[in-house]
Amino acid sequence: MSLANLIFNKTKNYGDLIAINRKGQSITYSDLNTRSLKLATLINNYGFSNETVAIIGAKKTCSYIAILGTLYAGCNYTPLNDSYNITKTKNILEITNAKMIIGESSSLEKLEKKGVDFSKFIIITNDYLEKINFKSLSQSNILKSPISNNLDDLCYILFTSGSTGEPKGVKINNSNILEFIKNMSKIYDLKPGFRASQTFDFSFDPSVSDIFFTWFKGGVLCVLPEEEKLIPTNFIKREKINFWNSVPSIAVFMGKMGHLTSNNFPDLKYSMFCGEQFPKHIADSWKIAAPNSTIENLYGPTEATIYISRFNYLEKFVQELN
Repeated sequence: MSLANLIFNKTKNYGDLIAINRKGQSITYSDLNTRSLKLATLINNYGFSNETVAIIGAKKTCSYIAILGTLYAGCNYTPLNDSYNITKTKNILEITNAKMIIGESSSLEKLEKKGVDFSKFIIITNDYLEKINFKSLSQSNILKSPISNNLDDLCYILFTSGSTGEPKGVKINNSNILEFIKNMSKIYDLKPGFRASQTFDFSFDPSVSDIFFTWFKGGVLCVLPEEEKLIPTNFIKREKINFWNSVPSIAVFMGKMGHLTSNNFPDLKYSMFCGEQFPKHIADSWKIAAPNSTIENLYGPTEATIYISRFNYLEKFVQELN
């Protein structure tokens, strides 16, 4: 069993439920699987299997298909970010030995201007994925299910920030992420159709939780637009988010701007914060704004697969009162 097999086996039962919603445009689970399997076939046709594919670009629908299609092809992925300097980008490509890059043309152009040479890579752009109708692929040859991988095969490689030295690649295999999803499922009671936020860049490992736990449970992955990332108040309300996950600094800024007002987010059921210090006064303000929600502080180094500890602030508060 691999992450790809798990997600495919779950999502094929979700059919016409919405898998991704971005700026009012949505894609169903059925379409997500169809497009991802076609991309996986294309990747395999280039001769790639159980190799690392680099993913670059903003959180567009095609970017999620790129990640899932890579996994369906039996490969693993590593994210690139066009804000990286040339040294970090070259190191990632060299260390992972990635020979294929899937992503946004504009992001590739930014890195090329910094001096990154992409001439030796097979490039599949998001623009290409949006327009291609895969006529070059015979219907009979398109994958019907993901390529099977082993538990110890890689799922993704993420690179640390380098704040304590050289950025290093952290390899996460299928058994790591499958165990993580299994434990998340024990904690959060969610039914298909719930609405989850996707706030993190792909280079930050909570994005893995956002994406795959949501799809595993049949939720709608609601992508936070870049222009709303500092104050996502309207996003939370407009998308009727039930399952929120972000860095605490977003909540801090929302508080400073007066957006954590009484019952402003009644649809929230779970509110999780990670990656930074989470001030108590912000947790208190968030509870006023989201009275029906848990408030949780999560922590974990990338090496330990996303989160290894969880503090439920309100649960602890109630215990102390009793």
